Amino acid sequence: MAVKIDIGKDDSRRMLLYFLVAIIAIVVLFVWYISSDECPDCNCSEVPECPGCELDCSSCPEKIVANTSIVEVVRYVCENGDVFDSKDDCFKADDFEYDPVMTNEINGTVIENVSVRPACVNGYSGGEIYFSVGTVPKKAYAEFKSDGDFETLYSFDGAYDGYFYFTVCSKDNKKCQDQASFYLELGKPYVFRLKFDQSVYNRTEYSNEHIVDARADGDYATKKC
Repeated sequence: MAVKIDIGKDDSRRMLLYFLVAIIAIVVLFVWYISSDECPDCNCSEVPECPGCELDCSSCPEKIVANTSIVEVVRYVCENGDVFDSKDDCFKADDFEYDPVMTNEINGTVIENVSVRPACVNGYSGGEIYFSVGTVPKKAYAEFKSDGDFETLYSFDGAYDGYFYFTVCSKDNKKCQDQASFYLELGKPYVFRLKFDQSVYNRTEYSNEHIVDARADGDYATKKC
């Protein structure tokens, strides 16, 4: 005698659910098995659960190490409030008070013209001096003074006329000092005159006096070259 077993719809659904659960469990176990010998996504950090792995950090962003250095800058504040890199560039706040003598060339001298103006001298700030005379002197002397008496900074043999030049330099700028006939020290105002040895007339003649402002903000120090 044949026995007919009638499986209801609820039993069929239950068996299908068990089957799907079993398939999912098998897949999970399979994935776990094949990945057990490899590192997880470690993101280049220590992973205690995977101590035997050598992490591959080649795809990580490069670490940027910033090196910080401190540079000490010393600036000098002058009496008038101006700030410079060197104290030699400072100058007194008060104006240079001096009345230059302007009558030396009107007393029967043979001096025709003596002038001085700011100029660029081989790329450095300085001045140009021009002179002309009616009689050639035996010798001529460029005299300057700042705080004391006139001193000769340059001399040359006599000529009817000519030009010569000077630079305005700091004490330690040897290259600047070597670019002209002589140099004036930066940071000082000067009085300039030319002295002519007119032996043919048995006398010495002086040009009029000229102010040469070689202070840090003076025309002769700020000439753009």
